[in-house]
Amino acid sequence: LPPGLNHVIRGNYRWRGSPSPCTAGSWADADDLAFTVHPLVVSTDPPTVSPALTPSKTPSNQPSTIPVAEPSMEPNPSPSSSPTLPTSHPSITPSALPSESVEPTIEPSKFPSSYPSKRPSMEPSLTPSQNPSMKPTAIPSQWPSLKPSLIPSLAPSSAITMLPSSSPSHKSSESPSISLIPSLFPTGTPSSQPITVAVAQMAVFVDGSPMCSSYGISCDSGTLLQARGNVNGGPEQNRPNTRDGGNCDGSSGNYQSDESLERLMVRSVDGGVMMEGSTVEIVATVWAWSDGSEDYLDLYYSNSGDLSNPNWVYIETNQPSGGNEQTIVVQFDLPPGLNHVIRGNYRWKGKPSSCTGGKWADADDLAFTVRPNISDNIFV
Repeated sequence: LPPGLNHVIRGNYRWRGSPSPCTAGSWADADDLAFTVHPLVVSTDPPTVSPALTPSKTPSNQPSTIPVAEPSMEPNPSPSSSPTLPTSHPSITPSALPSESVEPTIEPSKFPSSYPSKRPSMEPSLTPSQNPSMKPTAIPSQWPSLKPSLIPSLAPSSAITMLPSSSPSHKSSESPSISLIPSLFPTGTPSSQPITVAVAQMAVFVDGSPMCSSYGISCDSGTLLQARGNVNGGPEQNRPNTRDGGNCDGSSGNYQSDESLERLMVRSVDGGVMMEGSTVEIVATVWAWSDGSEDYLDLYYSNSGDLSNPNWVYIETNQPSGGNEQTIVVQFDLPPGLNHVIRGNYRWKGKPSSCTGGKWADADDLAFTVRPNISDNIFV
């Protein structure tokens, strides 16, 4: 779906013939379906992750009281033989520990074989929960650094217990504040404004002429304006394709031999979205008779706001550079207003006019919408 809230689709069912939004004929059937869509609003605010750091999250098998003095662990100076180690770890339950600070004596035979024979290492394990019964009774002066990358980024909503960066007293009720910034979000302060995606718009026939109801980087009539009036070899569909209903088309001559205005497109010069006051280009495709030296294209615009009653303002007149299909490009600055109409009046000889009329004249309109000139996030 292109940008815009109000949309219409059409099905044109026909017997033979060529693709068209309105074939007509004895066996043709064209029907429309109009519908509304929800606007696209993309939130750029990352979720807030607030991990729980209360002491109640500490594993239940950790002793509730931490000894204030280092236990004596010197072995017997003259052991007769190497101590015999048990085959299983000793079981230590929190309820068996005293409620006050004590100075226990630990015999060398109680340590596993992984410790030195004279003095066990006091460095804590990085994964104490795997072997809680062997957690040292003394807390080192500093815990290992815990970086946010060690926390799985796929589950930011799970409760996470983290150890503080220093060793506070076991009686302290304060919990350190740790800020987690998931790597899925960019750094810096994100914008709270929605992101608008500007795209090229293809016009549809609405209320008398091709129209783009949503703003973008361009508005293109496509094939809707091909041919002229009721000319031989190619009647113009939805003729006369004027907002005010004026019939300025002649039907003399043959299609793709004599004059016809084939296509109108308006686009931004800088490639961004079209907005009030910006410079745009009108790109007109014409079919020139002979060498084109006697054909003229008059361009007009209206920003009256009433698309059914345009107030034409002259832009300029140009000639094709040769015969057959030619492209004419003109730049002009969009005046204030959101709803605009441009008209191309293609004629053989004569004087500039918004509606020349005559046997070989062809006048067509293209209505389009532009963006208000305000600050926003626009991406092409």
